[in-house]
Amino acid sequence: MASFIAQKLAKPYLEKFFEKGYVGPSISTYSGTVEVKNMKIKPEALDFLRLPVEIKIGYVGKIVATINYSALMSSQPVKSPVNVVVKDVYIVVGPKKQEEFNEKQYVEDMIAAKLSSLQTWQYAYFPADKEAQEAYGMVDRIQDNICINVEGVHVRFEAESYAFGMALKQISINTTDEKWQPTIPPQDPKCIFRKLVMSELSLYLNTRDELGERHEMANMEMLEDIRKPAKERSYPFTHLIPPITARLMLAQEKADTEELALTNTAQTRADLIFEPLGFTLSRCQYNNMLRMLEDLSQDAPKAPEIGYNKDPEEKNRDAYIATYKKLFEDPQGSFEYPKVDEKGQEALVEFEKKWAFKDVVTFR
Repeated sequence: MASFIAQKLAKPYLEKFFEKGYVGPSISTYSGTVEVKNMKIKPEALDFLRLPVEIKIGYVGKIVATINYSALMSSQPVKSPVNVVVKDVYIVVGPKKQEEFNEKQYVEDMIAAKLSSLQTWQYAYFPADKEAQEAYGMVDRIQDNICINVEGVHVRFEAESYAFGMALKQISINTTDEKWQPTIPPQDPKCIFRKLVMSELSLYLNTRDELGERHEMANMEMLEDIRKPAKERSYPFTHLIPPITARLMLAQEKADTEELALTNTAQTRADLIFEPLGFTLSRCQYNNMLRMLEDLSQDAPKAPEIGYNKDPEEKNRDAYIATYKKLFEDPQGSFEYPKVDEKGQEALVEFEKKWAFKDVVTFR
């Protein structure tokens, strides 16, 4: 299980979003633990979202995922089956410089993203082997039991004259009972209750108008500095909202939409509580907040529409169907797919490039 998560699920995303040099993923089969350390986010990691920002600093200190297989399969587990711990998340972004829009590259990126999504979809709905089938067969059970703990988060948007940031000491997400006490739900629960707690959540807006030369561009030392007590900090942070505690209680019904409609029951219910909540905003901060909104609202080049074929009558259609027939034939009752030769794989890819994602899924 741990090996499958590391190699099939985690590794493709690590390679896509993080620079080479991270440590891991290391695997402990005995404890069901997968661990990755010292991850630097690629500057182009968010390009596919076409946001008006660029990454200046991106770092994740550690991600540890532990899945207790025996507890996951038990009808009455004695401890949480799935735990995820994330430590030291530091991200700095700034306004993105307007560049000439590369339409050809955009189309290639969108097609590559679609093919990647198709591969993920196929792993989930048609697992290629027994290990994959077992993993995806427990997705709902994992979602119902996952506990997440994130420690040390600092996200900052900065420009020459201002810096807007969010800091968080800790955030935890746990499955609870209806009284919001930590628990492990039974298999196939009717409703899942989750409690999210954020400790020392704060927002700040530094401006050159107020800080003068003390307004600096971020570095790793500054990003870590905000976690210290106020008197021990080496860098200034002018808070809009000083550190507070926030709690979110979420109830999610597992019944389908039609059944809930008959009983007039909401599928998701939520309560959000802040303790205590204060807010300050100076004139300089207000003016720089307007500048920030202006920087974020810059007009991005209009992306072209990718013209997908609506009609499956393609010259490669027969080759595509023949290849897929081989994939889905299972005369021996095994979990493994037959191997697809290079020519057959090329036929699949060329055909799928010309269809929209939902059309390929429908065809499959």
